[in-house]
Amino acid sequence: MKIEIEVSEDVLREELQRQAAKLLLDKLGNWQLKDELAKVVNKLWGETVEKVVREELANTDALREKVVATIERKIQGQLTALMKKRGSE
Repeated sequence: MKIEIEVSEDVLREELQRQAAKLLLDKLGNWQLKDELAKVVNKLWGETVEKVVREELANTDALREKVVATIERKIQGQLTALMKKRGSE
């Protein structure tokens, strides 16, 4: 006895897509997904923060100059205001 079944590529493709979609939906509905996502986000967050800190530490001289310039401007403004106030008295 010999049985032959012919399955078209379209039927096969549709079934594969249906099965893949089912697997993805099962995976997305899994309660562990939140924990897995949290692990990935925490890892990437830590790496990103570390990168930003390293970049800022590498630019400490430039940052220091900006801070000094800002403080100098603020002090100069306060001195100017004080001198004007004393001059008007």
